Order: sequence, then C-alpha cells, then structure tokens
Amino acid sequence: MGLSIANSIQMLNLQEQVEMVENTLSELSQTMQIHEAKLAKIQPNQIKIAEQLQVTQHAINDIIPVLDSHSQALNTLKTDIERLHINFQRSFIYLAITQIFRNQFTLNFLSPDDLQKVVYHVIEQGNLTFNAHHGSIPIVEFITKLLVRQQIDFIPSSQYENQNPQEIGRIVITSFFAVPQQEQTSFHVYKLLTMPYL
Repeated sequence: MGLSIANSIQMLNLQEQVEMVENTLSELSQTMQIHEAKLAKIQPNQIKIAEQLQVTQHAINDIIPVLDSHSQALNTLKTDIERLHINFQRSFIYLAITQIFRNQFTLNFLSPDDLQKVVYHVIEQGNLTFNAHHGSIPIVEFITKLLVRQQIDFIPSSQYENQNPQEIGRIVITSFFAVPQQEQTSFHVYKLLTMPYL
C-alpha cells in the first residue's frame, strides 16, 4: 500500500515536470525561431544548454538555403498555376458567352462535372432513353440540340447579399430546354377517295 502511494506521488511529480518542460519549450519556440542542434540538460525550473552538436548544426545550416529556394520555387509555381487556371476558366466562359450572344446555343460555360449533372437531370426529367449506335452523336450534343433559348443577365451586387466588396455583380446564364414527351396524342391520317357521282 505504501509503495503504491509512493509511486502515485512520483508519477504526479514526473507529470508536473513534463508539463513544465513542455510549457518552457513552447514559450521558447514562440519567442525565437530555432534552427540549431543542441544538447539540453533539464534542471528544476530551467533548461540548460549543455553542448552544441557541430556536425548536425552544419547540416542544418547547409540545408536551410536549399529549403528556402525550394519554398520560393513552389510558391512561384503555385501562383502561376492559379493564374493559369483562372485564365483557362475565363477563356471558356468568354467563348461560351460569345456563342450565346450569336444565338449559337451551347453548354460550354459549364465545368465538366456540372455539365454531366445538367445532362443527367435533363435526361431524368424528360424520361429520355438513348440507343447507342456506332457513329451516333454524343449525348451532350443531343442535349444541347434540345436548347430552345438562352439568355444572359447581369445582376448588380446591390440586388443580392455580397461577401466580396470588389465584386460588382454576377452573370446569370439561363438555358431553356424543350424536352420531347414520350406520350403523344394519337392522330389519324385519312385518304380521300374520289367516287363517281350517281
């Protein structure tokens, strides 16, 4: 029983010392940026630097400029890729808007994922079925041929809740589809025959 109590007290003391070391290291890392390899001796209420590790320190000193140059190169690449992505999106949207203004119906302003959603939504709502034949037109082109009207509207930022103060408005592209109905009303064709008058 006495040994168990002694062990519990030692565990509490050890836990307090570990917390003290963690807090001290946290404060030290917040006050300065450490790029050194040193041996430290932990004493009550302090951490004492015992010895600097020379070989490791030289390796760290040699690798830091390389890491900095890699970091700069990666940041440059990231910025360039983001700019390229924005330019790529703008070119597709510009081309699609130009086509719509010329009354050439298109769905090219949609991203591939959104285009797939639109196509499947039109197929589902119209209850359309397709037979796949070699040389038949792609489904996206078929759905595009169902467009009967497209219009582009500009909505100023004063008419909606805007999070970005630099945003002046949004472009809204509305597309109208004419989906053929499977259930058609029946009709009859009559042929008039001439008969001799009696």
